[in-house]
Amino acid sequence: LVRLTSTPLIVNRLLTPASPALLTAYPGLQIELNAEPADLSLTKRDADMALRLARPKTGGGRVIARRVGKLSYAVFGPASGKEALPWLTYEPRFAHLPQAEWMARRQGRVATLSANDAEGLIEAVAAGLGKTLLPIAIAAPDARFTLPDAGVAITPVILLLTHRGFQHLPRIRPVGRWNAGRSGRSHSP
Repeated sequence: LVRLTSTPLIVNRLLTPASPALLTAYPGLQIELNAEPADLSLTKRDADMALRLARPKTGGGRVIARRVGKLSYAVFGPASGKEALPWLTYEPRFAHLPQAEWMARRQGRVATLSANDAEGLIEAVAAGLGKTLLPIAIAAPDARFTLPDAGVAITPVILLLTHRGFQHLPRIRPVGRWNAGRSGRSHSP
């Protein structure tokens, strides 16, 4: 069993659809995907591995962070094409995320709506409540969205986090290679 945590967006939209290949290649392996917007502690054994867009606030030298890819973001609004849309962003405890920092520099005022994960922001944009920064690989193919400001805004690095004591375990290595292979390319159209 390998317990892997990431944001709901990454678990639901990237990892889960790609997991059949890993489980077919390693039939004895079990994966527990934990979709959690907040960082789970690798040092307290809340998870074995994590995929994140920002370094954890805790863990120090006991957690190894390896760059395994990039996730390109752009500003998306509802397909209705409304003008002068308000910003939708992350709640304050997620202000350290690269996409939240980018929006904070540009929105100029308090956001109309904030959420603890991009899944909530996706649904808020689809409902016509405003615009936000979303992963291009996920939002561009979705007919509910439009790109009011064309172009890539940011491309944060995807980090694979592993407890230093776990990195060489036989059950961890294939999941690490799979994440590097899955995330090793830039996720954009």
